[in-house]
Amino acid sequence: MDFPVLHFSPRQPQAMTSGLGPSQWLGRASAVFALGLMVGCTPAGLLERQIESQLPRYIGPADRYDVDIEGLRVRANEAEQLTMVGERVRPEGSPVIEQLRLELSGIQFDRDAGQLTQVLAAGATARVTAADLAEFVAQEPNIRSAAIALEAPNRLTLEVAPELGSFPIPEGITLAVTGELTGSGSQVLVNVTNVRAAGFNVSGMAAQQLNQILNPLVDLSGLPVALTVKSVAVDGDTVLLEVSGDPASFSQIGR
Repeated sequence: MDFPVLHFSPRQPQAMTSGLGPSQWLGRASAVFALGLMVGCTPAGLLERQIESQLPRYIGPADRYDVDIEGLRVRANEAEQLTMVGERVRPEGSPVIEQLRLELSGIQFDRDAGQLTQVLAAGATARVTAADLAEFVAQEPNIRSAAIALEAPNRLTLEVAPELGSFPIPEGITLAVTGELTGSGSQVLVNVTNVRAAGFNVSGMAAQQLNQILNPLVDLSGLPVALTVKSVAVDGDTVLLEVSGDPASFSQIGR
């Protein structure tokens, strides 16, 4: 008996696209990516960006700003710790501050305005480089040029070329000035202890005048918030200031 010959066509594999074309798959992938970004926008991140936009009001003009929030309680509008940082801060009447770091605790805030309504405690550190100190001193009308070296714990050595007529020193002579750095209120002062010119000690005639010209060497009163210098120390080529802040001055900004 002859059996019929059966012919089978190979079955085509079913596409795994569930009827979606390439453009539809691209759209769905984009939507998933966007959802991931939205999930990454945490309440802390959103608030950080709000406060960061307001940092010039708390720190003043600077090249760069940053903020970090810890212990955030969104519903209560509270946070345990808030850190504000400014890089290359430029207070009026003072050298450039290489870094100003404000540490605040016991925070209450207005989320809509992105501003602080209460601060229980405030501290800060500020760093000022020897190069920025020298540039600031050289802007004095009685000074032609200046170079500064720092030595721990709080010693400053300054080589300064005064303008003719400012000191009873012959033209072209450079003064070698030694002093100690101290804090006083919102300021850093240099107490000139020794002045030499051409190898001779001229402290008696020049120290008092230099104290008047050089001080204050740093002044934080030009910042938007009230700060008090607690200690001054030399760290390499940088002056490090430990500072306390008036908590009320932070919550008054913007009111």
